[in-house]
Amino acid sequence: MPDPYLPELTTFALNDDETTVVTEALKASKPWDWKPACPVKKASLKSAKDKILAFHLQRHNHTCCYCKTGLKAAGPFMTDREHVLPKSKAQFKAFSYAIWNLGVACKRCNMQFKGAADGFVVSKVDQVAFQTSENYRFIHPNYDRWGDHLTRFDAGMDEKKLVVFFNPTDSEKGQYTKEFFKLEQLSLNSFDEGQGLKTTDQLSRAAALVLQLAKLFGQPVP
Repeated sequence: MPDPYLPELTTFALNDDETTVVTEALKASKPWDWKPACPVKKASLKSAKDKILAFHLQRHNHTCCYCKTGLKAAGPFMTDREHVLPKSKAQFKAFSYAIWNLGVACKRCNMQFKGAADGFVVSKVDQVAFQTSENYRFIHPNYDRWGDHLTRFDAGMDEKKLVVFFNPTDSEKGQYTKEFFKLEQLSLNSFDEGQGLKTTDQLSRAAALVLQLAKLFGQPVP
């Protein structure tokens, strides 16, 4: 199937030095955490990881691949390079640097909920299936278009904020993703809905209309 994001996975490439040091890292017991003693190799490995981060930030327009929280200029304290098949599991170690198994997530989704879990993987042994959407119960960062399963409405002005998640097509993957990452915890409404329907403030009116739409679709509202 066509890649749901740009740039396409097939366009990602490391240079010769980066490829060499990644190959060496994959021989270690913990490939992603391996630290070469040689300064040149250390620099090449950092360069490879930086490329991976930049590539996946571009693919997801600087948002978390699971909840769509903005990561623009978020820095390392809010942003993680995400391994879909957890790198800590022995059977997935070989995919520690596979671009299709990587993404970019917020710390909340990656550390608080995803971690080393693999219950979302249908087959944990079929390596061909690893590179297919059907093998994952949640929205895969590289094989599923997030917007085909969920919609996040996010608006705000000063201290007023509205965040609502929709599953308008009753997508199974969308529902699993909402529950797995507890996306309803991110829902927020600091607008006065009643006031929003009456005010001339366009943003407040928009917030009220979005909440009405959510209710129409039977979606939880904050």
